[in-house]
Amino acid sequence: MRLPALGRGPGLSTSVYASVVPEMNGVSIPYLFKDTTEEAAFLNGKPGQVLKEKLAQKDTVALSFLTRTGREITNSVRPIEQPSDLKGLKIRVPGNPLWTDFFGTLGASPTTMAFSEVFTGLQTGTINGQENPIEVPWTNKFSEVQKYVSLTNHINDAWVLALSSKKWGTLSEDQKKALTDASVETATFKTGYDSEQSKKQLDELTAKGMKANELSASGLEEFKAASRGLYPKFSELIGKEFFDQAIAFTASN
Repeated sequence: MRLPALGRGPGLSTSVYASVVPEMNGVSIPYLFKDTTEEAAFLNGKPGQVLKEKLAQKDTVALSFLTRTGREITNSVRPIEQPSDLKGLKIRVPGNPLWTDFFGTLGASPTTMAFSEVFTGLQTGTINGQENPIEVPWTNKFSEVQKYVSLTNHINDAWVLALSSKKWGTLSEDQKKALTDASVETATFKTGYDSEQSKKQLDELTAKGMKANELSASGLEEFKAASRGLYPKFSELIGKEFFDQAIAFTASN
């Protein structure tokens, strides 16, 4: 029994939870994961368990983490092939310092904005672009107001399937087991499903006129190098202990 999807996502994202549990931003260290399979291993392994324990301290029971595909950049000005292509572009980002530090360092003008205002912002030129997993420009018809989609895969985040400790305490053991089992099954399903769907969604966006580009090996390395230059700042933002654990986990896989 998989849990049903709720709206745009099944819960709050790790980037939102990071405002109360800084370690949540460990999932979003740029270029930490090769793909969502590696992200799933991270979230299902010891780092994920640490995050669940941190949430428990905030009276939140995390049942499972659902991966999302890597975030891509869309804009209406030019293809993004290396960091210098972002110079001067107003890119909408979540209200999270990891994002603003990353894009600001790359030369963009990171702009926080409620998601409900993004389409209009892109349409009017208030912002030049945005970054999200490919499902977001596809679902929200950004092909109508954006010309380029660049497959930068720069940051990952995840959905958190969770409920309050108070609510959890009202459930029977059978109910707890059923919810936990269903959440784990949902997480496993979603990792594979999203990978398949993102390819179809990209094809549909390009069929509607968007121009897609992948990064060259040298362009990718420039993005990674810029990210590594921010590690001291990210370590402070996330907390050194969990930052080091996140880096070590992926380095050993």
